[in-house]
Amino acid sequence: MSRPSLPERGVWPLLAFLTSAATGPGRAELEAAIGVDAATAPQAARTVLDVLRESPAARMPLGLWTRADLPLNPAWLDEVPLDAQGKLTGDLEADKSGLDAWAAEQTDGLIKSMPVQLDTETLLVLASALTVRTAWERPFEDSWFPLSGSGAWSGRDFVRLSRMTSTLEDLRVMTTPEGPVTILRVGRTDLF
Repeated sequence: MSRPSLPERGVWPLLAFLTSAATGPGRAELEAAIGVDAATAPQAARTVLDVLRESPAARMPLGLWTRADLPLNPAWLDEVPLDAQGKLTGDLEADKSGLDAWAAEQTDGLIKSMPVQLDTETLLVLASALTVRTAWERPFEDSWFPLSGSGAWSGRDFVRLSRMTSTLEDLRVMTTPEGPVTILRVGRTDLF
């Protein structure tokens, strides 16, 4: 297998842990998605999480909550970091409150509540997030803009980040198998 292809995305470690528990076609699909074989996936996920724990600016919390009546393979559960494991009690209000508190604490308040609807049949909740805090040499401007045209996103308002530069050496066009990609190098001044 190749090296992990999506470690920069918050879902990658979560998928890596799930890969080692999967069987059949699901296992093969997860291996293809993460770019790591199932046998080494949990260690690769722990490595990504350890690297990010050392970062002064980036955080990648990971959470797994299960109800007591959900049978899980203990060997697989041992692969998931203990600090990422929690229990669902079946008290929907208390469980939602606990999940919301976790989301707010783990993202320094950037996510105030867990975007999940619990019901009496909820057996498992998996969550991850990726946050990065930085300051730029020249700040970005944010503004709202509507997306026109057709398709699923048509007519919705989105936040746009923009900034002006006259330094053309910061701008590049890279050729990829999917077509050209514009790259802008943006300098930072400090990491929080």
